[in-house]
Amino acid sequence: MKRLSKEPLFYLLVQATAVTVLVSVIFGTYPSPITGGDSASYADFQMGSFAEMFQQIRTMGYPLFLRAFRFISPDLYLLPQVQVFLFLIAVFFFYAALRIYGFSNWAAFVTVSPFFYLRLIYQYGHEVLTDLPAAALALVTVSLVFIITRRNRSTLVYAGLALSLFLTYQFRPAYLFMIPLVPALALVLFAIRGELNSAAGPIKRLAAGTVAVSFLPFILFCLFRLVTVGHFGVVSYGGMNVIGITMQFLTKDVVTQLDEDLRPLALALIQERDKVNQSVVLPTAVSPTQGQIVAMPYWHEYFVAYENRAFQTIRKIYWGGASLEDSKRTLPNMSSQDAPVELNQIATRLAKATFLARPGIHLIYYVKALFYSVGFTIYAEPTIVPLLMALLLACLVVSLRGSPFGLKGSAFSGKVMTAAELNALILAGILFYVAKVMMVDLVNPPTGRYLLAAGMFIPSIILSSVFLVLCKVPLRISDR
Repeated sequence: MKRLSKEPLFYLLVQATAVTVLVSVIFGTYPSPITGGDSASYADFQMGSFAEMFQQIRTMGYPLFLRAFRFISPDLYLLPQVQVFLFLIAVFFFYAALRIYGFSNWAAFVTVSPFFYLRLIYQYGHEVLTDLPAAALALVTVSLVFIITRRNRSTLVYAGLALSLFLTYQFRPAYLFMIPLVPALALVLFAIRGELNSAAGPIKRLAAGTVAVSFLPFILFCLFRLVTVGHFGVVSYGGMNVIGITMQFLTKDVVTQLDEDLRPLALALIQERDKVNQSVVLPTAVSPTQGQIVAMPYWHEYFVAYENRAFQTIRKIYWGGASLEDSKRTLPNMSSQDAPVELNQIATRLAKATFLARPGIHLIYYVKALFYSVGFTIYAEPTIVPLLMALLLACLVVSLRGSPFGLKGSAFSGKVMTAAELNALILAGILFYVAKVMMVDLVNPPTGRYLLAAGMFIPSIILSSVFLVLCKVPLRISDR
């Protein structure tokens, strides 16, 4: 037991066990009830044919996972524990990847420990949603990038990276940013290890291999969807996302600049938006009815109202039927309704045209959304602020070393994290965060679900910085 207590893996297991018990005590063994919204669209996913699967607003990853799980447990018993367990497995895999990359065992332990306390686990682990399983797959993908910089001759590692990345955005398309990120991150990590000055062969192999495993599965899948349903992309939903953003800047002056077939839709959307503005209390006196930017353009509920109105309006105008008000009563909510490819394409066309008509005001919105995203990440993740305070305190203590009361010795002798290792973690985490936030903010209001996942490496960066500083902290009072 004494020997075991000196191994970081022991303490990782203790933390993992505590997380599992805590989730079980708080949420029980059944997921939150499926009453509609996103959960229903995953649970009710139709799988009669590829065409049917590819027409829907969800990708096939998580629905297939639920279908397989229902064979074992039709009532989804223990789904919260299984989803949390998958994420914990990804954390241990990240630990192994860091050790392969060159981290010491204690440095790797400090790096992965914050993952046990992420808000993402406790807010979404018990939900029938993709958030936690997709985050687990993203963590595995990043881990494989660390590994591949040391084992870039391994066909098995490349195959694993291709599969992991493909599954990540099949579970949650919000991770599509990882396709270009993987080869870029691989080269960055390779450079940090000081091997870019080595022979050109390994560099070319790493670059070509990571580009191939990132882009080829994506291109092949999109071509298959193009042949099947006439759309090149992972899912036909981006237009319905971004219409909630551009709809606020749609004015009658813009309508005159649109293609003739889009003008009736644009006028109907303006009418529907104005109804929303009358029924919803905005967080500012400035109304976007006149095309101005509201103080909080990222207000999630507000844009959900826009998106739903846009969805129903497009269906009414292009598919006919009863009046718009009647269609709202008879058609399901957008989040639980299959969105035809054509509907998404129409929304995409209108969103692009609106942006091109008023690019300046859209760019201001995106800058504001980016600032909000950073601010949300800092205050919403409960581990970040305490760790920042710990880093500040550690730096303050170390700064006293040169004083007459200075200390000497090392508190973490033999357990040091090098600056190069910290740089690798910082660049991986920051690139992941920036890429995800930029992609999310481009097509969707920056809501917590996306931002919590984007910042999952940030607590690790902060705690590892604390650890590196503390490696220089003296143990005993100087003899002077």
